[in-house]
Amino acid sequence: MKFAKIIPLFLISLLLVLGVQAQVEPEEISIFSEGQDLGPVLSGIQPFFSRLSVIVGGIFGIYVILIVIRIYYERKKLKVLQDIRYDLDQLNLHNNIPYSLQKKKLWERMLFSLQHLIPRKTKLKTKQRRKR
Repeated sequence: MKFAKIIPLFLISLLLVLGVQAQVEPEEISIFSEGQDLGPVLSGIQPFFSRLSVIVGGIFGIYVILIVIRIYYERKKLKVLQDIRYDLDQLNLHNNIPYSLQKKKLWERMLFSLQHLIPRKTKLKTKQRRKR
């Protein structure tokens, strides 16, 4: 079971590592090498963009980590809720009460929906019985 949790984390980390290594430097792009008038401007802007890419990448990385943590705790919470439901089902089964996994047949569902239309006879309280 733990192996199934490790695989998605490994794939996400692999994608992040490949994304970091796939950065393109401005010198590698042919458009920048053709225009020589933009050389000083690009050399001034390049450190700003490199810092900006690190900041944006860091924010994205933190966001991905928070999503993974939230998925982990939501699955944990879901497991607890499923255990509670199982315990309730076992208790209801023991007490012969309908439970969540029990399938009602069509006629049982119709009878249950019409049950509130039929008036019930109320039991007399003990004091009322004594008076009779």
